[in-house]
Amino acid sequence: KKTYSTMTFDEFKAALQRAQEQAKQSREQAITKHPEAANIKITPKVYSEETNATRTILDLPAKEVKWQIEMQIESTDPKVQEKAQSASMTMNSDAWIAPNVPGYDEIRQFYVHMSKQLDWLPGTMGNMMAGMNAQMGPAMQEFQKNLVTVKGMPLLQNVSFGMAAT
Repeated sequence: KKTYSTMTFDEFKAALQRAQEQAKQSREQAITKHPEAANIKITPKVYSEETNATRTILDLPAKEVKWQIEMQIESTDPKVQEKAQSASMTMNSDAWIAPNVPGYDEIRQFYVHMSKQLDWLPGTMGNMMAGMNAQMGPAMQEFQKNLVTVKGMPLLQNVSFGMAAT
């Protein structure tokens, strides 16, 4: 079966707003069930770097871009023992981006148009994510700012996740 559906930008925006509201309600319910979850501070950090490395992928020249998102999580609950009060989660991405992929300009133009229609411009992604976790907003805003500067299409991407706790 090959099926598809269509939706207008207004319908998509409404669906995003419903998802944001549902995420906010889920978070509030989780905090009601587990009030100690409100005693957590999340400090996000985003790093990006365009290396000077290049390689050819699918007969296209590509450049390497590295991203890292780190989430430092700390308990502010006075009942928790000192040694068990912090954790760190990281996501690392090593991407090879080709700046001149035939036809990719049309895809990029579509996403630019969609972002304007949905009021989903760089910096507002964090506001959309705020319904899920308000502390994630700044990290998403920083990630969006870094993402916009990258010109081209990712042809190969390796992503790894890590976690450490004390």
